[in-house]
Amino acid sequence: MAKTKVHGEYLDPSVISAQTEVTAVGSDHMLIFDATDNALKKALLSDLIETVGSTPTFTSAVISGDLTVDTSTLKVDSSNNRVGIGVTSPTGKLGIYGGNIDDIPLVITHAWGSSSTALISASNASSEVFKVERSGNVGIGGSPDTQLNIKNGDDAVVRIESIGSESGDDARLELKTTNGTFTIQNDRSLGTSGALTFAGNTSDNLVIDHNLGLIGIGTASPETYLHIKTTSPTISMTDTNSFSDTNDRFQIRANADVGQFQWYDDSASSTTTLMTLTPSGYVEIASASQVRLTLGNSGTAGTNTANWVRGTGNELGFNSAGGGFHWEIGGTERMRILASGGLTFNGDTAAANALDDYEEGTWTPGFGGATLSTATGHYTKIGNQVTVHYHIVSSGGMPTSSAQVQISGLPFTIDSNGAGAIYARYYTPNDSTLTTILVDGDSFIRLININEQNFDYTVYGELEASHNNSVDIRGTATYKV
Repeated sequence: MAKTKVHGEYLDPSVISAQTEVTAVGSDHMLIFDATDNALKKALLSDLIETVGSTPTFTSAVISGDLTVDTSTLKVDSSNNRVGIGVTSPTGKLGIYGGNIDDIPLVITHAWGSSSTALISASNASSEVFKVERSGNVGIGGSPDTQLNIKNGDDAVVRIESIGSESGDDARLELKTTNGTFTIQNDRSLGTSGALTFAGNTSDNLVIDHNLGLIGIGTASPETYLHIKTTSPTISMTDTNSFSDTNDRFQIRANADVGQFQWYDDSASSTTTLMTLTPSGYVEIASASQVRLTLGNSGTAGTNTANWVRGTGNELGFNSAGGGFHWEIGGTERMRILASGGLTFNGDTAAANALDDYEEGTWTPGFGGATLSTATGHYTKIGNQVTVHYHIVSSGGMPTSSAQVQISGLPFTIDSNGAGAIYARYYTPNDSTLTTILVDGDSFIRLININEQNFDYTVYGELEASHNNSVDIRGTATYKV
């Protein structure tokens, strides 16, 4: 058995039992015998333990007052009930200080338990406020469900704050994958009071002005609530509910000093411009065949049951859903096309008063079968009124002298009696004037000698047809159809 030496003399082990305390001479230390390794150990009051023999082992120890191990390796401040590791004057209940740049102030290892077992857990009087699990998940306000989970019974708030005053002192959040980094930043250099920016490979992809709430895409200085700035900027919209091809899209585009509404056909990989708006205020609507602008909510858009304006080729068409058209000036109706046809004016909607026809054309007058070297006629029809003009020159083949003179071939049958002026060369009677008369139901003009007694229809013999067998008649007549 080893012997213990005290002040140069060996003690007999048989007289010292296990864990016997021996107080040595002096007031700054004491001797403790450890029977497990037969070593006598000196414990100084200055907390420096020296061993005579081998390293001391304590089963338990009670120390009143401060405890210092190797100056600052471990410090127990009994006056303030504080413990310091690496610091001689801890300012909290536990202060850990890494003195060198490569020092790791705190290492916590927990090799056992589930992934949710806590490595670090902090609680207040009622609940857990902070937890770090073996899985690496961190929870603030409760146990984490993700790598970082912040929970609060009211509003959960995360603040990233830059307290600097320089122009480049911004607050940012970076989201990184192997493809690159996406940065969300409060940039104090933009706008009047900073702006929230979103950036990927390109800076300021999206900017929200802090003061006015303006949103810029492709610009750090938005001028409106939504300002997109790039080459031919385009907004695309796809209706996943009703589009027959959900890869098709409706587009609004700014392009070459114009604004455009477009349709993109994915299957054909083609874009059709539906409407173009120019800076001067012109609106251009075009397509491959027809363009219909539907107005109002009557009927089905794009069909004849709706009101529309349509361009077809070089023509412009208008369609009402069933009613008429009317034109106003200063809110007062000046002209109307009735649904039944016909044109009225100044608010008149009566069909009986409508102008329902206008026509101009030519007709070929006949002269009782005579041979005509000239036979020309023109007419104008306005509503139910027809005015005809004619010129006849005969060159032979005149009817019998007793037959009534008739100018046939009128463009419309006479509905009501009418009359007209006429000039006839080589007219025989000297006691009357020659004129024309139009009788309802006829399709020809009769010539009549004017006298005070009766209707004296002119006969061919009175035209002196014997004069070279030629008659020259020019006239006009108006009648109702």
